[in-house]
Amino acid sequence: MFKRKSERETRIPSEREFGLAVDKQIEETFLALERDFEKSKNKYDRLPFHDRAHSEAVARRTKKILETIQASMPEAVSDRNIKLAQLIAANHDTVQNWQENTANGQRKRQRSVEQNEQASFEKLMEKLESVNKKSGQIFFTPDDLQIAREAIMVTIPGFDMKVGTVVQPKLSPESSIIARSVALADLGTAGMEDPAVFLVEGDALFREENLDILDAVENPDAVSGQIKKIYIDRMLAWTKFQPQFAAGRKLKLNEELQGLPPDAQLSVGQLFNRFDDSINAALALAQSREQRIKSGELDFETLAKEMGFVINTGVVKSHLPLAA
Repeated sequence: MFKRKSERETRIPSEREFGLAVDKQIEETFLALERDFEKSKNKYDRLPFHDRAHSEAVARRTKKILETIQASMPEAVSDRNIKLAQLIAANHDTVQNWQENTANGQRKRQRSVEQNEQASFEKLMEKLESVNKKSGQIFFTPDDLQIAREAIMVTIPGFDMKVGTVVQPKLSPESSIIARSVALADLGTAGMEDPAVFLVEGDALFREENLDILDAVENPDAVSGQIKKIYIDRMLAWTKFQPQFAAGRKLKLNEELQGLPPDAQLSVGQLFNRFDDSINAALALAQSREQRIKSGELDFETLAKEMGFVINTGVVKSHLPLAA
């Protein structure tokens, strides 16, 4: 007996079909991140931190967190949940609108916090609704979209002055498992990754935010020694902040695990076993940079290069000690 068209249009895909559809959407998202934030002709639209690698890492860590919860609570996390969460994590930062902000002589990138997260969700929602429409199947349900919105919006960042680190104010004990996993993964580098990754990401975020230094490295010979000293001080201050960032993330972990059952809190908490390594590596880097600046081994150009800036200079410079 043939099914009517309306019945075919509402067919629920198999788990394999769902997985393939998600994988396709994730890869398309990563390619778009490359196009928009890595290969743009406009240097200000090229984002050293909010790039494909960041979203790939958040998706990977989200998967690891949910698989760990699934191992202790199989009834709470399905394989479909994990695939959906990976898709959400991949798309959590697809919109990065910003404006230039000048204060205290510093030109910085000011991201449209919350508006970007809302726009990223809306962009994902449009894509998923398009998949349903084109396929004539319900790959993504209204519940999926609701979960996606919650999970992306809990990644809105804030800053906790008491512990000196970035937090996610919308994350609460009532947040869903998927939302919590995406949020933990988004700020999870210091606790879950090799310390070298944490250091590289710290430098990348500095490059992304400091527009005046991005301009200065294009023609450093035109920058006065006084301004270069100011830039060096900023780069060193940022480097010295990284141990505090990691230490603050460590202090916030138990609070951010609230809402999970005790066994899941324990198992997920064990994934965040690199905090001390990240703190120590960041302290060592800060001490090293400070010493090499004082000795003259690092000047503006060499420090900027070490932090990942591309330096445009053909002049060989002497390395004279800077005033302490």
